[in-house]
Amino acid sequence: MDVIAFWGNIALELNKKDHSKPSASREQPGPCYSSRALAITFATFHDAFKAGGKRPGRYLFKSSAPVGSPAIGRTAGGRAAYICLLRLYPSEADFLEGRYTAFVSSLRAMRDGPNDAEFAQGISLGDSTADTILCARAGDGAAMANPQDHTSATVPGAHIPDPLHPSQGFYGARWGKVKPFVLSRPDIVAFRPPPPPALFDPGYREILDEVRSRGDRTVRSYQNDDTLTGLFWAYDGARNLNAAALI
Repeated sequence: MDVIAFWGNIALELNKKDHSKPSASREQPGPCYSSRALAITFATFHDAFKAGGKRPGRYLFKSSAPVGSPAIGRTAGGRAAYICLLRLYPSEADFLEGRYTAFVSSLRAMRDGPNDAEFAQGISLGDSTADTILCARAGDGAAMANPQDHTSATVPGAHIPDPLHPSQGFYGARWGKVKPFVLSRPDIVAFRPPPPPALFDPGYREILDEVRSRGDRTVRSYQNDDTLTGLFWAYDGARNLNAAALI
C-alpha cells in the first residue's frame, strides 16, 4: 500500500469536490486557500511519517516513537493527514471517515502492517503532529486575508473589479500578509520581483496592449498556447475538475 499516494489522492479529491460547490459554500476557496490546505496536509503527513520511523529532517513536529518502525510511520502519517483534512474540510466528514476506515483496513491487512502496540503509537503520533501544525498555522493571517468588504481606488492604474463581472469582487486582497511556511520576511523581500513600470512609462502601455491582445475574443483558438494556458489555470471553471492542482 502506497500511503503517500493514498492520502495525496484524497487531498486532491477534496480540493476538486470543494471547487465544484457554489462559491459561498467552499471551505478552501481559490488557489491561495487550497494551496495552503495542501501544504498543511502534506507537511503534517511528512512529519508524522518521519516521527513514526524516528527519522530526522522534520518541518515542525520533533517528537518520535520510542522505537520507530515503518509500520508506525505509515499509521501516523495516515492518521495525521486524516485529522488535518477533517479540520480543513469539515463538510466532507462522511467521505473522510469512509476513506479512513478503508485506509485502516488495508493497513492492518499488510504483511508488515502494524501490530496493536504500533497502531496505538501511530494514532497518538498522528494526532499530536496534526495538532502541532494546525495550531502553528491557526494564527497565520489566512482568516483575514480575503476580506469581502475590500474596495479599490478608481484612479488610473489601480486594480478594479472585472468590468464584465462587476459583482465578482476581490480575492485574497491581504494574502501577502499571511505567514509563509518556510521563507522569512527578509527572504520574501530578496525574492520579490521588481515593481511594474510606472503608469505613464512606455513599458506600461506595451504590457497593457499585450494583455488586451491576448484576451481578445476574436483571436481565441484552441491552437493558441495562451488559450490553452488560460483553460488549464481555470481551476474553478469546470465541476469535478481542478486541473492545476491535479497536475
